[in-house]
Amino acid sequence: MIKLKAPIILPAMAKLDWEDYYSGAAMAGTIAVIGESAIKSDTELMHDGNGKVSNAPLLSRMVQCFRKFDIGYGDIVLQANADDIALGTPEYALKHCNVKTLEIKFRQAAKGIQHVASVGSYEEAVWLRQNGYLVEPDPLDERVKKQYFEDAGFYFTQYGRLPMWNEEILSEKIHGYRSMGAENIFFKMAGYRVEDIRRVLSIASENHVALVTFDGAGGGTGHNPCKMMNEWSYPTIELEKIVFEAMRELNKKGKWPPAIAMAGGIATEDVICKVLTLGAPYVKLTAIGRGAVAAAMSSKESAK
Repeated sequence: MIKLKAPIILPAMAKLDWEDYYSGAAMAGTIAVIGESAIKSDTELMHDGNGKVSNAPLLSRMVQCFRKFDIGYGDIVLQANADDIALGTPEYALKHCNVKTLEIKFRQAAKGIQHVASVGSYEEAVWLRQNGYLVEPDPLDERVKKQYFEDAGFYFTQYGRLPMWNEEILSEKIHGYRSMGAENIFFKMAGYRVEDIRRVLSIASENHVALVTFDGAGGGTGHNPCKMMNEWSYPTIELEKIVFEAMRELNKKGKWPPAIAMAGGIATEDVICKVLTLGAPYVKLTAIGRGAVAAAMSSKESAK
């Protein structure tokens, strides 16, 4: 159980002014989420002989931004995508970083695909590959290295792992994280097929997942074509309707109900009220991302 001062969650972010983003959430008595693959920005990142994270001090600094202003409400949450789970980031965070809540993310942003991004240099490609990420072509292959420096006309691309999970795998993961001290498990979901939305809610119910956040944002990150960013997923109001009906079906079956948070273009008080009212009694929180980031960035600039 997480007590809150306001029905708000600040969704996943690990770039821009994360220091004030997390600290502000603590002062406001609400929840903030550290974004997926946050350790990828850690210059001190290290792995053990099994390819698992053994040193990621950046995570501790992120968590401490919240903890030092903690007033007994809210929490700071680590979001974990398929790469994080493969690299053992949740286990490391639970053991070393005073993390109490994990959010398991289903694929990339509001799109049913994995992260795909070009890599800026050979050195960066090598660093990513050596730290467990998928890079094509393989920069550690001597033939690839030779061709690259002979200006063969290609570049390196990093691919995020697809979450090839089912009910059994997720149940095992959740049980394992709880045995390591996780007090709360969240899910992050988007506007996929209605059948998938129902399936994820069913998994959440069976495993007593505390919160499922549904993102109606138009496309999330900038690693994709504009058409995809602007037109994929459902509009937030339509997604909330689908989630509401799915939750009502769970309720009719007598299933345990996870709390729901809605994200996607929510910033002002009137819209927050509408989201909570239309989704009642299932929607408990609104997720405010871009508005909170803008406030943090503006305050940082004003303080200079």
